[in-house]
Amino acid sequence: MADRLIKGESVKEGDDIPGLGVIKPVGNDIIVDQLLPINKDTVDELAGMGL
Repeated sequence: MADRLIKGESVKEGDDIPGLGVIKPVGNDIIVDQLLPINKDTVDELAGMGL
């Protein structure tokens, strides 16, 4: 998502983000179909996805 925003592209409800699935903004949160754990073992992979 960060990559899309850096490129000036929008992120809106219903967009399909590779690796995350369809997104749904709720307030300041973005809910996705595929939940990913955020911890020391996954941080490099998540950063590589632009999160």
